[in-house]
Amino acid sequence: MPSEFVFVPTPYGAELQDELAKALRARTEIISRKKNPKLWRMTDGVNRFTEEHKAEDPVLKRRKIVQTVLSVILAVMGVFLLVTGLTEPRDTTLLAAGVIALVIAAARFLPRPDASMTRQFQKSASLLLKSLGGLDLSSKPKIRFTDEAMQIKTNQKSADFPYEKMETLVETPRLYLLTHSGSATVLQKKDLILGTPEEFLDFFRAHASCPCAELTEE
Repeated sequence: MPSEFVFVPTPYGAELQDELAKALRARTEIISRKKNPKLWRMTDGVNRFTEEHKAEDPVLKRRKIVQTVLSVILAVMGVFLLVTGLTEPRDTTLLAAGVIALVIAAARFLPRPDASMTRQFQKSASLLLKSLGGLDLSSKPKIRFTDEAMQIKTNQKSADFPYEKMETLVETPRLYLLTHSGSATVLQKKDLILGTPEEFLDFFRAHASCPCAELTEE
């Protein structure tokens, strides 16, 4: 295994956004699990129970169709109750029933929290890629990993980041997302010019005690 690893950054393409979004989400989960282990143990237990008792796909599809039809019917009833309740003489009971029916129906069609969270990380990944797009490659930046620290160096300056400052490392098929000292460094595997990705990961784990996650599926 080499005694150091060197990345020479090349342009970051928009096609990396999905991978980076998943890496950002994994990084957030790592931090959350560290801060709230009891809550995550409960969450994992619920997820395991749900997975073990999940209905077969045809059953789930039929259930979703029935739920959608019932939600539409409920929405139509809600509108009818609202219109009827607003007609003179007004009936507050019908108005209240109409509002409740519409709220319940709307809840079926609103984005799930998971979908909303996915959009949030996609947005963060897009912003991060835009900032990386402004990287001055003419300064010939290099990111070196030695036994002592991670070093980011250009023609003008260099900065060292000790391994004890590392917070998380998330691997995707084409990237490493490394967070440290409140900042993020995105490394493309193809930019590794000294050493192999497998050797780099072993080297990093041997030098840094921070949590690591592997998202190796395309």
